[in-house]
Amino acid sequence: MNKGYSAVKGILYDFNYKNEKINITGQTYSDFIDFRFFILRHMFNPLFRSYYCLHKKKNLEKTFKLIVKYNLKDFRSAEFVMDFSTISSGRIKFLKNTSFLRWAGVKDKVKKHQLYEVHSHRYDWFKYFFSNHKSLIKDILKKNNTIFKNFYFFKIYIFVVDICSNYILKKLLSLKIKV
Repeated sequence: MNKGYSAVKGILYDFNYKNEKINITGQTYSDFIDFRFFILRHMFNPLFRSYYCLHKKKNLEKTFKLIVKYNLKDFRSAEFVMDFSTISSGRIKFLKNTSFLRWAGVKDKVKKHQLYEVHSHRYDWFKYFFSNHKSLIKDILKKNNTIFKNFYFFKIYIFVVDICSNYILKKLLSLKIKV
């Protein structure tokens, strides 16, 4: 893998079972906009999730060590550490000829999806994470080559770029579906 890249990603197809048939329900995470500079990569990809990427070993080890060191128990916090570390470690190569299939449903219909078990939505997680994991966030900022050095500036940035943009995008998608 090229030195300037931290991960590789392909098209992700969602599928589910309906009437005992497999249905492709959509294509996701294929709209990543690549930039050479971290801040542009991060700002223009607010929905970027790295768990379906093929990562460099050293980046995965760094992320895993942080998750273990700070004893992260909730999915969203671990996901944030992984996503931010991936996008700040280098560019993401997108391969259109590579694809993944993933189940687009909750297998145990009685339980909530694990994403919502601890925090009901992203804003609740944001309040929790930036209140309870300040030392982890400072560690992330120190270990990753980003323009962020100040915790409070980073907190405002994540609130605007991640929380607000996700909220707006979800509202727009819900309006699109209703129309």
